[in-house]
Amino acid sequence: RASKTMNQSNTAGWAIPSTPIAVDYWRSSSAPWAKYFFLTHCHSDHTAGLSPSWNFPIYCSKISGELLKLKFEIKPELINVLEVDEPRLFPLDKRGRETMTVTAYDANHIAGSLMFLFQGYFGTVLYTGDFRYVPGMLPESLLALKGNIDLCCFDNTYADPSCVFPPRDAAQADVLQVIRNYSDHDVLIGLSDIGKEWLLEKIASEFGEKIRVSADRMKRMEIISESEYFTCDRSRFTVVKKHRAERTLAEVQRTDPNTILIVPSAIYTCTATYNFTSKSMVSREHVVEYLFPS
Repeated sequence: RASKTMNQSNTAGWAIPSTPIAVDYWRSSSAPWAKYFFLTHCHSDHTAGLSPSWNFPIYCSKISGELLKLKFEIKPELINVLEVDEPRLFPLDKRGRETMTVTAYDANHIAGSLMFLFQGYFGTVLYTGDFRYVPGMLPESLLALKGNIDLCCFDNTYADPSCVFPPRDAAQADVLQVIRNYSDHDVLIGLSDIGKEWLLEKIASEFGEKIRVSADRMKRMEIISESEYFTCDRSRFTVVKKHRAERTLAEVQRTDPNTILIVPSAIYTCTATYNFTSKSMVSREHVVEYLFPS
């Protein structure tokens, strides 16, 4: 019946007015009405404002909780894990007469990402955060609410007709074929700090070689993924930071021209919505940019 779109700035959170709820919003002094703080996932635009001094309980997935402790040194006693598809009752007054129910759903974005359904005196609120929709991902309990959601707060990053993505399996197969086409080349893979771990695992399994990552990423892999696929030692495959991937490639090619770059990201796809200068990477020799959904 109503909607609120996100991505209005470099942070993606909201303290929802007329509710006790804040999602991905870590400026507590700016929202004194917020009583409960929820985290959808651990991408940097959703954690902006968190620090070791944070002193309120956080409700999130188990994986997100572990990442918060690792990256921000959040006190373990502040992490409250929500299980997927399990409604949880929250008291809103000291006697527990007023309550709200919160149900977490898998957002199919990065490891540990959640959507939240809030139900209480304020009505029914669905907060998607970043999500990747595929048919069949929504449980019947959520689909049954069709027409009865009072407020929908959704991620609209790719809400544009030009944003058409292949199925994940097809995209993965294309990435593997690109690597086969450059069988005598080293491969740089430009990624954000978190995400695409399943793709890295597939590459390592397919080509029988571990993926080289930084020491910091290795710590995250031990939380998110199977660490047997990763190493900090020399490898044909190396993960580099996505925001400086082009620069890293240029530096590497000075001494090793037989190196390609794969940027598995959807962010360069929707030219009607975005104008990214990084699209120039496509014209560089030995550069392979692959357009890939989150």
